[in-house]
Amino acid sequence: MNRAPTLILLVEGNPVGRLDWPFTEENVMRELTRSLEFRPLTSRDLLGAPAPDILALSLSGEPVVLADLSRPLLLVFFNPGCPPCWDALPALAEISRDVAVGVLAFVGEPRLSPADRSRLAGFVQAADGYPRFVLLVQDLEVLRTYRVMGMPSYILLDEKGVIT
Repeated sequence: MNRAPTLILLVEGNPVGRLDWPFTEENVMRELTRSLEFRPLTSRDLLGAPAPDILALSLSGEPVVLADLSRPLLLVFFNPGCPPCWDALPALAEISRDVAVGVLAFVGEPRLSPADRSRLAGFVQAADGYPRFVLLVQDLEVLRTYRVMGMPSYILLDEKGVIT
């Protein structure tokens, strides 16, 4: 089966244009020029705004609302399948001497492997200084809300819950 080509234009991984066959070189150039004007929103665009609230589950399965956590708070967007995310935990333990650390672990369902759950529980229990939290998040809309493009990502909230 023959298919006509479709051209999808991406800027930093975000689709910004689509051309279906038949298209001309002029159409391509026009769409490319238009795509150069596109600036994707990033977490920097949230600076100075109140942190959007998140509903998640603790490691023990209890509901947790982000607004109820200690401040200042470093939010860490964390994927359990991401080796650099795990590699960041020792540095986050050090940082928690100066600021609370909330690890938002994005899971397909509110379950982790027993080994991952044990590692994250150890991170929380070893707290010396400010509290450490691990929240299990299923809703990928949280990533869009905070404009997270990759993990690990970090967002700092001040004492009032404002993104700094």
